[in-house]
Amino acid sequence: AGNAGAGKEMIETALQSDAEWLPGYTTLAGLQSGDLGAQIGTYRRGLEAMPGSQELALLLGTAYEKNGQIEDAIAAYDEALLAKPDSPAVANNLASLLADYRTDTDSLRRALGLAEQFRTSNNPAFLDTLGWVYYRLGDYKSAVPLLEKAVDAAPQIPVLRYHLGMAYIAANKPVMAKEQLEIAL
Repeated sequence: AGNAGAGKEMIETALQSDAEWLPGYTTLAGLQSGDLGAQIGTYRRGLEAMPGSQELALLLGTAYEKNGQIEDAIAAYDEALLAKPDSPAVANNLASLLADYRTDTDSLRRALGLAEQFRTSNNPAFLDTLGWVYYRLGDYKSAVPLLEKAVDAAPQIPVLRYHLGMAYIAANKPVMAKEQLEIAL
């Protein structure tokens, strides 16, 4: 009916009756769109009630990412992996952040360990993560074919083309790099 305030009150009342009602937290956070701080608070509150909720930990990590709180996002994804170690989405998000924001060898090797499961994937985001981790480790020979496969699967995503262009530069393929980077722009 367009009354978000009343909706929030109803959800809060329901959460008082059942603090482990997952849809309550996700719906409340949806009503808080545009206020990442409030969403983060809602997800954290949900995780206090349901510490093993992989969905809430994943949503919390994503909200932290959007808010520029990368180390907090990494910690949230770590928590989500503890709840469900075989989650490819969480492994991908964590590996991607480690590859993008950390430069130490231990973090990059950890990212590789998380992303190696994507070698035979058809998911372009997963292939891109593995290829980008290889790139960040300096293994351009392994990076290029994975990044090419990611771009072939999702040519409309600029960051995939950017990663491929950077790998082409590192692999001494400047003409191919220029083409990918121009398309990315």
